Amino acid sequence: MKADTAHFGPMMSKLTAQEQVFVLCFFEYGGNQSKAFEQAGYQFKNQNTKWRLANYHIHRSVIQDAIREESQRRTVMMAPKVQQAIENLVDNPQHQDHFKA
Repeated sequence: MKADTAHFGPMMSKLTAQEQVFVLCFFEYGGNQSKAFEQAGYQFKNQNTKWRLANYHIHRSVIQDAIREESQRRTVMMAPKVQQAIENLVDNPQHQDHFKA
């Protein structure tokens, strides 16, 4: 996986290419740091080593800052879709969840 760096903010831009892929994979795999670590191409001897190294990387401040930044970017980009879904729900009295909205 190669990261498309065009949309990166300052925190993601500070990372190496491999670290950027790690952060993106962290989102892609639902927060599974071990899977993200593996998919980013990091080397490890066994599953225990993979978990320990992934845990180390996920807690580094530069990685945490990049995750926070990417999370904010994704939230902003998702806002129009969420707004449209809510409007569709509210505007459709036949929808099963209409009265929950």
